[in-house]
Amino acid sequence: MKTDSRLSEIDALRGLSILLVLFNHSEAYTPWSIRFSEFFHGFGGLSGVTLFFVISGYAITLSLYRHREKNPVDPAPIKAFMWRRFWRLQPLALFWVAFTLFGTVFLNFTGFFGEWKQNLDAALSVLTLTASWKVFQPGGLGALSVYWSLSIEEQFYLFYPFVFFAVRSRKQLLWVSIIGYVVLSMFINNPLLINHFSEQKWLGIFLQGPRYQPILVGIVVYILSEQLKEKQAPGMMSALRWAGIAAALLLPCVYQLTIEYSYPRQIYVPLFCAVIVFAATLPGRRIPGTRAMAWLGHRSYGLYLAHMPCSMIIREAAYALFPAATSSDWLMIAASVIAWAILTFGVTEILYQYVEKPLTEYGRRFSSRSEQSAVLPAH
Repeated sequence: MKTDSRLSEIDALRGLSILLVLFNHSEAYTPWSIRFSEFFHGFGGLSGVTLFFVISGYAITLSLYRHREKNPVDPAPIKAFMWRRFWRLQPLALFWVAFTLFGTVFLNFTGFFGEWKQNLDAALSVLTLTASWKVFQPGGLGALSVYWSLSIEEQFYLFYPFVFFAVRSRKQLLWVSIIGYVVLSMFINNPLLINHFSEQKWLGIFLQGPRYQPILVGIVVYILSEQLKEKQAPGMMSALRWAGIAAALLLPCVYQLTIEYSYPRQIYVPLFCAVIVFAATLPGRRIPGTRAMAWLGHRSYGLYLAHMPCSMIIREAAYALFPAATSSDWLMIAASVIAWAILTFGVTEILYQYVEKPLTEYGRRFSSRSEQSAVLPAH
């Protein structure tokens, strides 16, 4: 299987993860906050975001190794990485933050956009990359609730390149990632420690924020998958492909068995997702539907940012147009969900084609120019 084909399966998993998240937030697509399934509401959010994180760890490590191979004498690799990440993530994120604040002031006729002060405080936490802590404080993130996970990724991107370029081998990076996963799993979001320090005191709040374990697992997945492919062991690869399918089927079952225990889930869900991602990176027959899910995966970041602001618009419009409708009016519920889907996917596609893709490409060119100018001799 070619590299591009392997990456298409990773993109397909991105598509799966965004579908899980969208289903998790489905109660926000109508004015009546209807949950269609309690189980899938909880499972979709946890597994979808965790899968995103594991893929991020894999993809960003792949990107850094590719950069190192193409630019072995790059004098400022971290600077180039930061610029690429900035143009990839920040413009679209800041656009939706600004739109949400705009909506809070000018479109908030029935209050679905939330309160101005709450959203402004949340916007400041997004700008300062502290949303992963703000979400656990009184008031939370308001209408910007999805930014807690983006904050975790951005925090990780601030220090990971320094670690990556500091270690001398893949083996060292592998052990740093494994040790980091074990240590964080012992302390982060540990209910015993949080209760001991009080969840509203600074240390208790801090221990809830830096949930980097799934991203570290993604790094481990990249290193182990590359080592396995170098060994050329088709039998083992085929077995691991089947293991990935088994993990995907077992994960919801294990989740149901541990539904009352939150702490174990933050340990085993990343591991299940790691097996799934690992299997997707290996050569093998493509799973039906990969191309369609990969198309969705390419737009997953835009969908993640757009789906909640679009839901607020639809809820405001539905309530204004049909104030007498109730949660038992299934025709209205279906119309609201369809309108939300058309708006969300339509806006996402426009922004993907005319904002996200061009700025991502600009970030690549900008970082390349920075690299070239850095190696030019001074006159």
